[in-house]
Amino acid sequence: MAEYEYRPLDPATGEVRLLSIKNRSQDLDCQLRVARLDSVVTFQALSYVWGVDPPGTPITIDGQTMQIRRNLASALHYFQHSCSDEEIWCDAVCINQEDIEERNFQVARMGDVYRRATRVIIWLGEEGQKSDLAMDCIERWAREYTTPGETSMGELFDRHAWKALADLFERAWWWRIWTLPEIVLARTAVL
Repeated sequence: MAEYEYRPLDPATGEVRLLSIKNRSQDLDCQLRVARLDSVVTFQALSYVWGVDPPGTPITIDGQTMQIRRNLASALHYFQHSCSDEEIWCDAVCINQEDIEERNFQVARMGDVYRRATRVIIWLGEEGQKSDLAMDCIERWAREYTTPGETSMGELFDRHAWKALADLFERAWWWRIWTLPEIVLARTAVL
């Protein structure tokens, strides 16, 4: 299978690329569509960390192969099985990283992308280090905040949950410089 070849974007018309996952099987079989950002009705933007590993996980886009990093592949597999059919914008795929002129132009427009997205999906990485316990704790705190008195103090301040929360907040996503604008500009953000 041939390596994916990008079609150039027209910066004058505000074009971006949006990714859709075509199947629900194990392999990631995707399509990449060019659209004008000001005319796209719904799409999700992904906020994630690239990671330090080199691109080495293959996905299929429009019948061609692209190598992506493991963390992005994990996020796309998650969306493949649990999210809507809404298109996704993720910088590593939707921006031609080899075209410096395009990359610079698109990076300068990332604020518009996150502002226009229906929602921003925050991908902290795969489950691990009791992240499920940490997320449960956050949900309990949110419930207690919106409906006080429904949760016991012991449930809110369990020492195992504190350790799980500490591990969750040590993940690389929290330390990225891009995180703040991606979240501040989002209409809605989902963890």
